[in-house]
Amino acid sequence: MNTMIKNRLEWISEKLRVIPPTQYGFRRKRGCNDYLVNFMSDILTALTYNETTMVASLDITGAYDNVYIPELCNKMIRLNFPSKFIRYLHSWLTDRQVNVSSNYISLSRTTTRGLPQGSVLSPLLFAIYISQINVSLPNEIKSLQYADDIVIYFSHKKGELVSKNLQCALNKLSTAFDSLQLYFNESKCNTICFSRKRQDNIEQVTINGHLVPIRDNVRILGVILDHKLTFKQHIMDLVNRGSKDLNIIKSIICGTKGCNPNFAIQVYKSLIRSKLDYCCALFGHVSKSNLGKLDLIQNQALRLALGSFCSTPVIALQAEAAVMPLGIRRSILTDNLVYKILLENSHPAFRNMCYLNMLSQNNDYWQKKKLPLFIKSFNNVTEMMPNIMETEGFKNDWDFELPLFMEENSVKGDTRLTNLEVSKKNTSKATLKQLWLEKMSLSYLGYVYVYTDGSKTDDGCGAAFLIPRTNTTALYSLSKYMSSYSSELIAIYKAVQFINKTQYDNVVICTDSQAAVTAISNYSKDKSKNQLIISIVYELKALNKNIVFVWIPGHVSLDFNERVDNLARDAITTGVKIPEINVPLEDFKVARKRKGMEHYQVIFELTPKAHWYKNIVKKVSYVPWFKNSKLLRKEIVTISRLRLGHARVNSKLFAIKKYFTPLCLNCSLGVEETINHVVLQCPHYEYARKECFKLISGKFKHVNYDIKDVLKTNDLNIYKELGTFFVKIKKDI
Repeated sequence: MNTMIKNRLEWISEKLRVIPPTQYGFRRKRGCNDYLVNFMSDILTALTYNETTMVASLDITGAYDNVYIPELCNKMIRLNFPSKFIRYLHSWLTDRQVNVSSNYISLSRTTTRGLPQGSVLSPLLFAIYISQINVSLPNEIKSLQYADDIVIYFSHKKGELVSKNLQCALNKLSTAFDSLQLYFNESKCNTICFSRKRQDNIEQVTINGHLVPIRDNVRILGVILDHKLTFKQHIMDLVNRGSKDLNIIKSIICGTKGCNPNFAIQVYKSLIRSKLDYCCALFGHVSKSNLGKLDLIQNQALRLALGSFCSTPVIALQAEAAVMPLGIRRSILTDNLVYKILLENSHPAFRNMCYLNMLSQNNDYWQKKKLPLFIKSFNNVTEMMPNIMETEGFKNDWDFELPLFMEENSVKGDTRLTNLEVSKKNTSKATLKQLWLEKMSLSYLGYVYVYTDGSKTDDGCGAAFLIPRTNTTALYSLSKYMSSYSSELIAIYKAVQFINKTQYDNVVICTDSQAAVTAISNYSKDKSKNQLIISIVYELKALNKNIVFVWIPGHVSLDFNERVDNLARDAITTGVKIPEINVPLEDFKVARKRKGMEHYQVIFELTPKAHWYKNIVKKVSYVPWFKNSKLLRKEIVTISRLRLGHARVNSKLFAIKKYFTPLCLNCSLGVEETINHVVLQCPHYEYARKECFKLISGKFKHVNYDIKDVLKTNDLNIYKELGTFFVKIKKDI
């Protein structure tokens, strides 16, 4: 029930613009990254102009627990929320029973204050409760809120004016919170100053008569900001927490008898890398010596997961685990964040980031300064998408009269050829063609047919639609970063827009994208909130026409479908450019990850190390070779050490001064004990080769080969034979 109420209140809040743009907490398309990028843009802009910025980080005592319910209800009435929601919330929040249990003693109390901790409704209701606090602030004071985490700040060239103006704002804000019966916890409030000048003339501010200390660093939304913006303390905090979390990986791997390496890598990604990634847009530009400390955490985690030796080259370790370097990953994540912000012109961080980018190109202050990572990403994104800031946005859920999830599906979609289930895979092309023609002649006689299609090749993307009745065609050239699915949707979107300008009342839109028909006809159940689909539905609701979406089986020699398919391919090079349509965020993420992998491949090839591994593996992969294998951890560790070229053999142990000789002591050949010697040459293990190497002997029967050739096969069955071989000779490689 609460989730249903929350969804509807959220929609009403966005439609009525109740919650100010400075509130980022628990809102769609907003998050901690957006908040901090906006905040950092303001700080860096002020530093560019040699201004001092004083920031007050405020803490509210028992924020959720002290919400005064009558005041919340009155505020919702004034903001024009529907009365039925207010009545429900009043009955739910007043006279609640609170149970406390301790030492087998249970106490029950009735409360009429506060919002329940952990409820899905509480963050939204609190945002509504404090939605008008900005009204009390002077215009020159800036504020940002994430639920009950609030910062206010002011910038000026004169330091003494900074503290005076901030003090005035704090007094007014304190009065506004008093009217809400909320109070600051003075002991947890802090201030920090960002300046290029000495800060001797900056006075401490007070809250309710208590001095607020000026700190050298403060933690805002989990990120430690120091007054020089070096992020050294934050990185050290990440290193300390990551080092502790490594103990969890150590406990689950148990040497060679523990969990599968793939599981250990997943634990690293979820538990450690997620922390290293958090808000990396802020600190991704700092010195290599500091960022290198984070790389060490990742390297240690991968060595533990794979059971690799310390001497194993890092580039080979990352490729074997299919984990890209943190530097490339930070660039990808920041590009995705910046693109998300630029997609929405009304985003609070949009203007600040654009302005800072302009300053970074024209102001002397930035001539010798490293650009923040999010500004570098701004340039990367605008290079990939030159027209992104000139495009019009897609429609949102709150642009409709009612929430889409409350409506019954009014869009008609037809993906069946007959009343019986027909599998395209098991049905001949001639039969599919006949079934579709019969269905259309019986069900859609008299309708105007519109055929749409999207195409994606290495050269780019295209979309087209065709109306055979009037021989009308339209071709559109799209960004090469679009997916095939998005191309299909854009073809449909443009067709619907065209139909809106015609006199056709009964129209059937035929597309060979079954996924598109299903998604459009089930728009009210779409949790992904695909903005292309929402825009199509918005256009349909603006029409008073009968439009049906029908799936047409592709490549079964249906004349008009084949024709529109060719038109879509031609549109890639000859179609009309439509720069007003942005690449969907999900498509951009896929394209950016692919570009990141290409960069990773270049680094892999150019790094002058891991020659053994590069002879076996030519290309970095998205997933490790052992992901879907059913091999035991010991077998995977053994094969990985062979592939990496760093194993427990005398030649390697001697090189790192862990053994007295590099020679093989099991035979009289007087040669070094290498991986190749142990597996294929040492006469002492010939009996094990004859017994274990069935597939290997058959595959390499008539050729000279070494262990690298065997490992290049990437055949799990051959890898199993190698694992069995080492078990047979009782050697822990």
